[in-house]
Amino acid sequence: MQHLYGTNDTFNLGNTSYLFDDSTTYFETIWDSGGTDEIVYSGKQPIELSLDSASGSFIGKRVKGYSDNGTHLTEIKNIYIADFVTIENASGGSGNDLIEGNFASNFLVGGKGNDNLYGHGANDVFVGGEGNDFIYGGEGVDIVLSSLSNFEVNYLGTQNFQLRSSGYEGVDSLFNVERIYVGNLDLPSRIIGLDINQGDSSGSVFRLYNAAFNRAPDGFEVGYHVNDIENNEFQLLDIARNFLLSPEFSKTYGPNQSDEDYVKTLYENVLNRTPAEFELEYYTDQFESFSTEKAKTLLNFSESPENITLIFPPNRIWY
Repeated sequence: MQHLYGTNDTFNLGNTSYLFDDSTTYFETIWDSGGTDEIVYSGKQPIELSLDSASGSFIGKRVKGYSDNGTHLTEIKNIYIADFVTIENASGGSGNDLIEGNFASNFLVGGKGNDNLYGHGANDVFVGGEGNDFIYGGEGVDIVLSSLSNFEVNYLGTQNFQLRSSGYEGVDSLFNVERIYVGNLDLPSRIIGLDINQGDSSGSVFRLYNAAFNRAPDGFEVGYHVNDIENNEFQLLDIARNFLLSPEFSKTYGPNQSDEDYVKTLYENVLNRTPAEFELEYYTDQFESFSTEKAKTLLNFSESPENITLIFPPNRIWY
């Protein structure tokens, strides 16, 4: 039809909810022209839902059709999203669901059951719900939203965590998820940073405080500067430069240090050792040739593999 008459650019132009349950059997294609849209399933069947355009999903009661050679019945996908259509959000029912997002920033809710939720390249939000869920954030800064404040977070490996709740939410496994928000998404009561590796916002701010002030930051300090990085277009180098101008930095490192004394103090405060002669010569030569600056050198020490090994932060950072 669209090939003959063109696309309908005004159909379902606003925010639309596509609702499915177990009261009937569905076989349809979703065409949507715009807005922030969602697919919501409230039934008991396990669903396999993909938000990719031009994709099909199993939602609700299964639809069966004959195979290509017509010899036997097989289950076929029954809900399709048309090509060039973007559906942003999805919610599963009470079965064990598989929900996969798309290139947009998705809000994915598992509901009851043991669910698998997959994000992709944008900043996604996940609610596992009841049961033991597997949540895969993918790229971007991804958030798991928890309604409970009584839980444990266990570090299992690189960007791999276990969220263990004492309540009905069960044990969730988190992969490439950067934050846990407790309570409301817009105004959480607490934020837990899971992005603690080299170059990650929460971990880098944590380490930079240790390097600049020879102390660990409190939660407010981490949150303030993480917000600067992710929402105000600050770079870590900008924050390091601001730290160098602070009275606390001057008190920690001493005022008006020579380049050589500054490097020695960096090794002492950050790496807890004295520099080898070649290390001292390297950095003093860098300063003399104007190849670096004190803030950049501070940041290099802070994010160095040696320092990360020394002060690897806790498996989560509250702020």
